[in-house]
Amino acid sequence: RFHYLGYTRASGAQLRYLAISNGRLLGAIGFGAAAWALQDRDAFIGWDAKTRRQNLHLVVGNPRYLILPWVRVPHLASHLLGAVTRALPGHWVERYGYAPVLLETFVDVGRYAGTCYKAA
Repeated sequence: RFHYLGYTRASGAQLRYLAISNGRLLGAIGFGAAAWALQDRDAFIGWDAKTRRQNLHLVVGNPRYLILPWVRVPHLASHLLGAVTRALPGHWVERYGYAPVLLETFVDVGRYAGTCYKAA
């Protein structure tokens, strides 16, 4: 209801986290399958199409991140993002038996500066 992209049901490998403090919901963040083909990412890593097919499961995407609109805590977004991304590889191993090596996300720079991602 509060994320500008709305809700879409994720498929495949995924983890979702809720940020709760003193019984109060602060936000939510989701991780799942990476984008299938991104020319810049694939070139940066050095992947051709065959290598991408073999290794894409090691890249995790972050399609949703939301701090609820009424929550006003300085630096909360970067703090939570940093904590979750540090915990994610271990949780991924517990659930799926392997650790991701790269996390990707997209920021709508028309709406946001991506400051929490840079800070985290």
